[in-house]
Amino acid sequence: QEVVQAGMQLLKFGYQIGMITQTASHTAKTSLYDFVQRFQAAQHDMKAWREYKTWKKRTGMRFTIRSVETTDDRPDYEGRKTGWHFHSHTLVFFDRLKAFTDAEAKEFTESFQKMWVRALAGVGLSGSLERAASFSLPRATKLLETARENSVDVTKDDAVARLCQYVAKAF
Repeated sequence: QEVVQAGMQLLKFGYQIGMITQTASHTAKTSLYDFVQRFQAAQHDMKAWREYKTWKKRTGMRFTIRSVETTDDRPDYEGRKTGWHFHSHTLVFFDRLKAFTDAEAKEFTESFQKMWVRALAGVGLSGSLERAASFSLPRATKLLETARENSVDVTKDDAVARLCQYVAKAF
């Protein structure tokens, strides 16, 4: 409910929303404790970089809500089993009037992925560009815009509430 309330307030003030999911590679022999310490250090270190601060400014990133999660391997996963999967989800609120274009989303995603993989390497972890970070920008914003444009009976507050509930479930 706190995520929904915070999201509703920021969306009411015109912020756009996206979600970043970050992870890193590991094996079944990797210590979860050591992995989490390094993972957190990579996130901390990256946020101190000038490149990251420039990225934040270019995207209009202003606020974040972060959650971390450890899950078991999926039973349907056909790759090498590692027993656990640690990752973080971050809701990101951008101070922008319009949703990101597909070209902007692609550019900002690729920039973020490169920074994240470099940050992982700096703490002795690794990850592929495609799997270590995903950056979903336009989906939630487009849902809100569609709700606003196509809803005759739905107020802006209702559309914002529905979107925040949707995002909170995905989060």
